Amino acid sequence: MAEVHRIRLNHKEALEYFLLAEYYSSKTSTCLLSNIYQGIGKLYICMGQFEDAESYLLKSFICYEQIFTNLGKPEDAKTTIVDTYIEAYHWLVFVSVVLGKKSQALLVSEQGRSRALSENLQTKYGLQGDATKSSLDQEVYGLVSGTSPLFVVVSLSDKYLHLFTLSSLTPLVVHPAAMQMTDEAEQWQTHFKYLINRVIYDANLHVRQNRDDTFEDRSLDLDYDDESEQQHVLTELARVTLGSKGSEKTNEIGGESSGNRRDKSVAKMWGGDSECHLATRSPLPHTTGKPKASDEGTSGSAEKQRGSGLLKELYRILIEPIEKELTQDEVVFVPEGVTFMVPFGALQSPDGRFLAEKKAIRFGPSLTTLKLLRECPEDKHCKHGVLVVANPRSNAFTRNRSGADVVMSFHERFANLPAASKEAIKIREILPDVTCLIEYQATKNAVMQSLEKGVGVIHIASHGDSQTGEILVAPEPRMDKHDIAEKEEYLLTMKEISSCQINASLVVLSCCHSGRGQIRAEGVMGLARAFLAAGARSVLATLWTIGDNATLELMERFYRHLASGLSTSASLKRTIRDTISMNDKYSHPYYWGAFVLVGDDVTIR
Repeated sequence: MAEVHRIRLNHKEALEYFLLAEYYSSKTSTCLLSNIYQGIGKLYICMGQFEDAESYLLKSFICYEQIFTNLGKPEDAKTTIVDTYIEAYHWLVFVSVVLGKKSQALLVSEQGRSRALSENLQTKYGLQGDATKSSLDQEVYGLVSGTSPLFVVVSLSDKYLHLFTLSSLTPLVVHPAAMQMTDEAEQWQTHFKYLINRVIYDANLHVRQNRDDTFEDRSLDLDYDDESEQQHVLTELARVTLGSKGSEKTNEIGGESSGNRRDKSVAKMWGGDSECHLATRSPLPHTTGKPKASDEGTSGSAEKQRGSGLLKELYRILIEPIEKELTQDEVVFVPEGVTFMVPFGALQSPDGRFLAEKKAIRFGPSLTTLKLLRECPEDKHCKHGVLVVANPRSNAFTRNRSGADVVMSFHERFANLPAASKEAIKIREILPDVTCLIEYQATKNAVMQSLEKGVGVIHIASHGDSQTGEILVAPEPRMDKHDIAEKEEYLLTMKEISSCQINASLVVLSCCHSGRGQIRAEGVMGLARAFLAAGARSVLATLWTIGDNATLELMERFYRHLASGLSTSASLKRTIRDTISMNDKYSHPYYWGAFVLVGDDVTIR
């Protein structure tokens, strides 16, 4: 009854029922009581009584924290419980900002991020929390002390967007993008999904349309023999993404029309409404495999204009409010929700410059995770040795996804990536002590054994799955073609990586979509997170399709800068600047913007 009255805006009656529920539930379930506290807090927000709202939301927060602590060790359960209660954290962040309690707002937001990963790393590295902090301000600055970057923490809920900036040298600043429940505020999550989906779709399309005769992308997705299904999906997604919606503007979100209902069904075809997945390997039926004359990297192409508009819109929302705080050379973004898929380095200012040209950029699952990675003992990570896995090939046969009885050879189903093999050889020329598992050597057993041995750098150049981020490796050789290789024999999964004891300083996932995964309150549940959980300090991953030759060039530049003594974030920045300065087709942000660095900033010795 309390919720019914609240929805009907009968605030007085709703409060009476909530308080009655609180009285009768005070000695029962902590879970039930936390929900009641949250309901009362939200009601007080509607009534404009923010101090009362804070009081009850803090009670709800304490209950949820108690539930989390009592769960013990199971990581899956802890990940799920934060998904369940993240709304209460979001409301408490909002109220804390309204009341001018910036440190409290940031710390509450931090409690809703990467909790299971942080506990995992704390145990792995034998680190303990600092119980000496005497104030919220001290606790906040304890997370960034001894570092030079500017940290930008994105707090995103369905209704509100807050951008926190802080460093060890500058005060905590918060920029609320919406301070009241307006129609625009209610659209934040949807608006970001719409913009990010379009960027990822346009990037995938641009990379494919501007390919040459040698082009192969590193995607691992649909059944490649079903071109009619590919074309149907691409046509539908093009209709949704490229705006055949009347006079709808790029940044508008329509109502629940029949067209939007169709749009949602298309989104599901790509694995959910939080991401778009473009997953084809062979040329589309209506293309020749060569770029059209109008698309050959000219600044006036429709693709570039579309991309520029989208990247500038994201810059306007996420960067312009904090431009005055961007005084450090390095910026570390701690996203939330769908903003994990934002290519921050490719965001474009009104003067046409990309953020990655001006700043070294990396990502963090949370401030706590970054602190743990920064403070882990030196002896926990290898300083020498490089493992390169590239272009897995096999004589095995596999099952086609369209049916268990349909069999294809590994070569037919998964495209050869000759530039990935060259990539491995280039790395061996640049860095010392390199072990290469190339083509038929890159079996899953050999890869897993090498990962466990311990090396300073792990580089994997292969196909990646757009929905899960899983990576292709080779199954063991077959003597009998009727001995079918099942997917467990040739896919490297998040669960398998998480169970490894990896001690690499740097992992480079030079595959399509390797930074993707299911987006939850815990973060992006994909391979990049799995490698961090397994013990890697830093992971370079991708957000969308990458071309074989374009990636070869970019990786060669990256490793040459790394070998010169630059850190990972500085090397990526220099690589992007070099790529842009070449002023060829690979200068377009859709070629280099997919690469994101997650975790600590490391130097390879």
